[in-house]
Amino acid sequence: VDQEPTEDFVYDISWRTLEDRGMTIGEYVTQLGRHFARGQMCPEELKPTSDTERRLYAHTARLFRDVEEWHGKPKQQRDIEFQLYAGESHEMGITGSYVRMLDGKMDTHYNSNFLECLRLNEQPDTMGYRMRWYERLFVMSKPRVFRQYSKILGLSGTIGNERE
Repeated sequence: VDQEPTEDFVYDISWRTLEDRGMTIGEYVTQLGRHFARGQMCPEELKPTSDTERRLYAHTARLFRDVEEWHGKPKQQRDIEFQLYAGESHEMGITGSYVRMLDGKMDTHYNSNFLECLRLNEQPDTMGYRMRWYERLFVMSKPRVFRQYSKILGLSGTIGNERE
């Protein structure tokens, strides 16, 4: 059985502005993340005031709990999932940061909010690291998923038109 039958396609939304705050999503989650990584409570000035901020806050808090749980795993199991990247990558800026492992190889192009939290958790006092925030656009099934079935039914999402 395939361990990862699908692949998430994500989009960096850290540049979007939170109107009520006058800062970007990336700046907001980075400031939140620095406090969570140090085990501190969220300061009053970062408390969420809008629905978007509440979702970001809850998701960031959950991800930092997941990072703590991940650190509780045995090192051999952690190294299968993520490892520190020691290679040269000036254009990507990930040298000395965690990257995802895929079939024993480092996948330097993989992006996720968990990985961003993991990276910030390792260096919460480094003011230079700025988190990115990703939103999933869609999930794509890998070709071997389709070989498991004899027939696949797909709907366009517009139930009731002539073709359907």
